[in-house]
Amino acid sequence: MPYEISNKNKALIQVFGDLAIPLLGYLFWDWGIYFILLFFLIDLVVNEIMMIVKSRDIVHYQKKGSWISFALISVLTVIALVFLSHLVIKQMIPEINFKDEIIFFWEYEDLGVKQGYILPPLLLFVAYMQYKSEFLLPKLYEKKDLTDLWKPYIKSLFVAIGATGVLLGINNFVMLSEGLAIVFLLSGITLYRVFSIYRSEG
Repeated sequence: MPYEISNKNKALIQVFGDLAIPLLGYLFWDWGIYFILLFFLIDLVVNEIMMIVKSRDIVHYQKKGSWISFALISVLTVIALVFLSHLVIKQMIPEINFKDEIIFFWEYEDLGVKQGYILPPLLLFVAYMQYKSEFLLPKLYEKKDLTDLWKPYIKSLFVAIGATGVLLGINNFVMLSEGLAIVFLLSGITLYRVFSIYRSEG
């Protein structure tokens, strides 16, 4: 009988898979903290898109509810997170030019391919495949309501804002090095997501 991977193990594999790209970027591709932050922000935008897609599926199938208020809260929270995270980066690297760094991130070439043209579509493709396998195939649009879908996601955004605020406060007293801030960022995201998986599994 073939071994079947549990939902918890699938989720854990995804968490550590998501961690691999920025970690490899830092270790081997000379990614700085702003590069890694931009990667997570692109991933965040992709997640926002997929949350709306899932919400539309739920409303379409169940013929009730509205996802607009949830999406509005989520988008405003993401905007606040983007603003705070840029404050932290500016605190750490006062001379940074965000426009130049974004262009550099987009134009960065690996194996002759510009990163900006492959990374967002790749993240979107991975998210879509996950949506098909973990949402459409199990027919979660029949079982989940909008609150069940959005509440954990929005809570995770508030946790991210809190962690960013803590980092902002720490930097007012002891300026963290870029390497230490990257460790703080990656370990914080990973630990929270692992904790959330085990809590949801009971």
